Amino acid sequence: MQIYVIAGFEEKASSLPEEILLYSKGDEVIRKEYPFFPKDATEHYYAFPALAIRIGKLGKEVAPRFAARYIVKIGVGLDIIAFQALQKAQKSGTPWEEAVSFQDAVGLSLEGGDFGEDFKDFYTVSFSFKDGEGKGEMTISGKLIATAVSKLSYYRKIRQGDLLLLHPSSPLTPSKNTALLLEREKDVVVIHTPTTYCLKIR
Repeated sequence: MQIYVIAGFEEKASSLPEEILLYSKGDEVIRKEYPFFPKDATEHYYAFPALAIRIGKLGKEVAPRFAARYIVKIGVGLDIIAFQALQKAQKSGTPWEEAVSFQDAVGLSLEGGDFGEDFKDFYTVSFSFKDGEGKGEMTISGKLIATAVSKLSYYRKIRQGDLLLLHPSSPLTPSKNTALLLEREKDVVVIHTPTTYCLKIR
């Protein structure tokens, strides 16, 4: 299993721009019911709520019109970024790995998210801290999901069990409407009905 993120597109767009952000998150997710422990007390960790897609079979250079055949589940996830480390990597032109694919950099729930035969027009994901402070919402079109799966399959051969996280905002420019700055003892809730994911921060 490999985990990928496609970000940096317009909400409700039907296709991806020519230049997108596509990066790897490694191959681990936060285990169910486990909290996130910030490893560096001086780092600013942001959680980018995302629509999560699980790939169901092997594919390469999949055309968008066939993308639905390669999806088995859709749910929600969190793309967790070490923001200061990412800024340093961008300025120095070095790889992003330490900033985006460290241990516990992905939260995920696909329960109740079995995928049907067709994409819906739009998928809406809402997110907030559990106490209600800081919240937002994003909407991703079904057509964009199809183009994203296709784009990934041209970049890398997709395999059963792979995960793709989609969120419009760039991790280089987080805002309170697109991401949550993680704070100790503030749990993050992400919802795409009927799937809900709560990440505890400790």
